[in-house]
Amino acid sequence: MTPEERFTRMENLVSTLMEGHALHEADMREIRENQKKTDAVLLKLAEHQRAMAEHQLRFAESHRRLADKQTKLTEAQAGTEAKLNALIEIVDRLIRNRGGPLIP
Repeated sequence: MTPEERFTRMENLVSTLMEGHALHEADMREIRENQKKTDAVLLKLAEHQRAMAEHQLRFAESHRRLADKQTKLTEAQAGTEAKLNALIEIVDRLIRNRGGPLIP
């Protein structure tokens, strides 16, 4: 191989390496841009997760309050039922003692 051929071959190799390097640089730019987009999406996702966690906490607290109110309502209803049964007994005794309905 002549020096001229070696030089041409070396130039071709350097040219090929430079083209490969340019493609590599372009790929790296694209990767960096995609990474920025991914970072932005992840940031939004983290914000949404925080908001969702806050909503879940509020929902759990609301559910707890509802359960407490339902328990109180159940207790009040039991008291009302007892009072109603007592009233029914009183009215029933009054009717039996008078021998008939209260309405003449």
